[in-house]
Amino acid sequence: MKYIDATKGSAIALVVFVLLVYFVPGAGPSGEVELILTVSTFLFAIIVGFYLSRLNNRYDKMRELIASEDSSWLSLYQESAFLGPEFQSHVREIIDSYYVSAYDFRIGEHKTYTERYIQDIYKELASEQRDGFKAENAFDKISDLLKDLQRARNEVTVVTLEKLTMGQWAILLLLSGIILFCLFYLKIDVLYSQVIVILLSTVLVLLLLLLRDLQNFLLGGKSVVEESGQQVFDSIGKLRYYPEVYLAKHNVHLPWHVKEHRVGHHVAGEAHKMEIRKASK
Repeated sequence: MKYIDATKGSAIALVVFVLLVYFVPGAGPSGEVELILTVSTFLFAIIVGFYLSRLNNRYDKMRELIASEDSSWLSLYQESAFLGPEFQSHVREIIDSYYVSAYDFRIGEHKTYTERYIQDIYKELASEQRDGFKAENAFDKISDLLKDLQRARNEVTVVTLEKLTMGQWAILLLLSGIILFCLFYLKIDVLYSQVIVILLSTVLVLLLLLLRDLQNFLLGGKSVVEESGQQVFDSIGKLRYYPEVYLAKHNVHLPWHVKEHRVGHHVAGEAHKMEIRKASK
């Protein structure tokens, strides 16, 4: 099932509300209903404003952490060249396996499953001969980069856990339902009233879907890690990797220079099954 982002979802909601306005009759002005609408709208605005600010800061923080992690991996790969082509080749394969495994999980859920690749780097370092100043310096830099990676990975996991609870979503949906009921109740058979009800109702749905997209790190329907992580594959000379389930849910547009990419499906405890696909024109 395709993921419906906030823009598409609000467009669908617009069509639904146009039909509802046409078929659902309104009762007209009512002082009691107007008071309820005022109070519920005020509460909704305060709560949504707070949650939007919180989730947007969370989204920006996650984007910063992921960009930092990706740049650390690339720096680690480049520094590995000073320890010899064989060592760099091993590091290249480890990085590729790390990202392939990470992409098979949601953001922040891959830490446990990808920890072994960090340990593989440490093992490679421990077994590597360090001859000369450049090699010694590269060894120290790689060790520092691994520490930075561990810190970034831990922070990603912590930030991922900061979500709206079921109770908070229930409050938002309850207030939204009250506002929608009041809007349709107060509607009269005049064009301006019908248009206002349609637009306000659509904006209400748009705000809720924006909250959902921010919480899922899918603002605009695109994952925050999509392009940043894929560029790591480009830099180390590997084909990009996309899980089959991700391609099924999202409309992925590959950059013009990507002619081929890997597609795979992974089940916990089983090996990756990948195939190479050519980019559609």
